[in-house]
Amino acid sequence: MQNFDFEEIQKELFLSKSGKGVNSDMFQSYCGQPMARSLPCVKNFLEASSQCLEEEEQNSLNVTMSMIESAVKFICHKRARRISLFLLSNGMECLKDHASAISTCINTSIPEILHMNNQKRFDLIVFNHRNCQKIDQIRHCIEKEMFKCPNPEPLRLLENFMSTIRKKTHCHRVSKYSLLSGSERTNSPSSPLIFLFFLLHYFLGLFFSKSDNDWWRGGLL
Repeated sequence: MQNFDFEEIQKELFLSKSGKGVNSDMFQSYCGQPMARSLPCVKNFLEASSQCLEEEEQNSLNVTMSMIESAVKFICHKRARRISLFLLSNGMECLKDHASAISTCINTSIPEILHMNNQKRFDLIVFNHRNCQKIDQIRHCIEKEMFKCPNPEPLRLLENFMSTIRKKTHCHRVSKYSLLSGSERTNSPSSPLIFLFFLLHYFLGLFFSKSDNDWWRGGLL
């Protein structure tokens, strides 16, 4: 991601942790040209990937791009005020403190997550009822633990963020916000889960230094 200066972002975040405040102008600047140059690259990647997918999977690539665009729009709204507020309200510290519990919840509810790297083939981004329930289960695990944080603002922002992205999928039509029962859990991983985990891993790697990010690699991923 050559359009983003990760070292500068981490430097600004370090200053914010030192009590000097979050530089919202920095986030706004990345929501401008860097993001505008990056989104076409993502779209080109998805289009190239479609040649390797089955028809049902190909039909979901447009949904995936809509999810990404929706996420960017949410984060960059009003000069990136939401991401600044999330950081100022100790949202990343909240995630760090509860990463182990979130990991346990997800691994217990969706045990195939532990084995997805051993699969030679898995269904790519198909937003059917079962996969939507798996996505909702991840959301539930995150919300349940972040509810324990002293400041409610990070949870509120994450809830809105996840709801905004979910509305771009077929999940809001095929199922309401619902969770898996024990009989519905399978050993077959789904790519919405993998996509979500890669997104979380990339996002947290961006906002933490290499040493800080060890907690995340040892926890959820």
